[in-house]
Amino acid sequence: MTLAVTAAVTAVMGLAMSAAAKSQDQILPMLVISVMLSIVFGGGMIPVTGRVVLDQLSWAMPARWGFAASASTTDLRTIAPLLQTKETLWSRHRQVVDLVWWL
Repeated sequence: MTLAVTAAVTAVMGLAMSAAAKSQDQILPMLVISVMLSIVFGGGMIPVTGRVVLDQLSWAMPARWGFAASASTTDLRTIAPLLQTKETLWSRHRQVVDLVWWL
């Protein structure tokens, strides 16, 4: 369910970028920038928790919410114990799961 919602939101964002482009040549740079922003602000490769600017900007990215919902659903901290992060959205507490599902 979390991946389906993330894919739907990302498809809507792609359609919005496509509608904003005035020519075909403008789509590729927009695509590259959106993919790079999703990688940086998703929280999987680069920790964004505790970094003031990255943490605030990452709240607007659907990649962060989708990855956090999948990480809490699959209990990523148990699956990958070598991953040292203090990401609160990855925990399996009921309040966090409700918050991610509500958003």
